[in-house]
Amino acid sequence: MFPVDFDKNKKKVSSKQPAWCVWGLCFIFLSGLVSCQYRSLREKAGEGVIMKQEKDRKIITQNENGREFELAMGETFQVSLPENPTTGYQWEVYKSGAPFVGLEKEEYIAPEENLSGHIVGRGGTKLLTFEAAKPGEAELALRLRRSWEAESEFVDSFSVKLKIVGLQK
Repeated sequence: MFPVDFDKNKKKVSSKQPAWCVWGLCFIFLSGLVSCQYRSLREKAGEGVIMKQEKDRKIITQNENGREFELAMGETFQVSLPENPTTGYQWEVYKSGAPFVGLEKEEYIAPEENLSGHIVGRGGTKLLTFEAAKPGEAELALRLRRSWEAESEFVDSFSVKLKIVGLQK
């Protein structure tokens, strides 16, 4: 199994036996590193994070599906949902909340590279930025679907109810 050497007393000793320990420790270290990156990507994609505040902007994730929120007029917020456009499935706004809510920006954030480089076909995050335009109640709804298929053929949906108040928070 292992190369064999002889010590001064002509007894057999294995000089390479501790190598398995080094490889084992390397494996454990790399497994932990990959696990941390995976957890970080899941959080960025909206799994395991509940409406957090980032740079004076609220971020609503998939965990808040069906909930109600109160926002101040003029306040901006973001909806962060996991998406993999390489499969053809993309989030689209179904109910925009207009005229009480306006879409400011829509972007796809690709996953960060890991140790082996970018993995083709891996999903990222759809990030939509909205502004609470005027006081009132609105529903914001999105559907995960392929653009070339019938509108009724969606695989997932997301909606929140919004109450916009006139006073700045």
